[in-house]
Amino acid sequence: MPNNRRPILGLLNYSYLAAKSGLTLIFGTAALLGVIFVLAIWQNWRGELALFFPLIQLLLAAGPIFSVMSNSDRASGWSRYQAAMPISRQQLVAAKFLPALLVTAAGTILTLLIFGATRLVNAQRYAALVESGHWVTGGTMVVVAPLLATAIYIPVAALRRNRGGDMPLLVVCLIGAFAASQYLFAFTSRFVIPNMTPNIVLLATIGFAAIALLISYLATRLIYTRISI
Repeated sequence: MPNNRRPILGLLNYSYLAAKSGLTLIFGTAALLGVIFVLAIWQNWRGELALFFPLIQLLLAAGPIFSVMSNSDRASGWSRYQAAMPISRQQLVAAKFLPALLVTAAGTILTLLIFGATRLVNAQRYAALVESGHWVTGGTMVVVAPLLATAIYIPVAALRRNRGGDMPLLVVCLIGAFAASQYLFAFTSRFVIPNMTPNIVLLATIGFAAIALLISYLATRLIYTRISI
């Protein structure tokens, strides 16, 4: 009996190999900046840490998703690779969404590790970071924005299959997703679950982004049932 998971694993492996150098650079840089940040907190450095940590968040939010999405189109050879494999349309759509979910999860884990290390070395400065809103802002950027960018980009790129030039589209989707993530958090906080703690609002916002991603996945499957691949 043939293994139905093999085509998806093959495409995931191709996506990883195509984006490997970019992902290594992005996560390596973010980890290095995270170590410097934690050491600065440990030494109680009074510099502009308020500007330093958002840089890490921005790198983890935009870099990985840009790397995997830009390597899942015709320019990278991804489409030619998938055309040579016995893969169904449903598997093809899943293989487009899974890399984005994996790198978003990796960025989230790294962010949590940085925050956890900050709490271990200096609980007072950690509390100040949480109180200042950096935790909520970071969660919104690192988790919600990539999910929204993926939800917007993949179905639109599928509709533009014969036009090419999807790199500008990806940039526009990323910028729009960053803005939308902040508005979604503010909307959730004000109208959906007012008077709740920021952590609860953040979890609800992530939930809404996950729903948007699910709708995008279903829409993309519908698109691929109507087009030739």
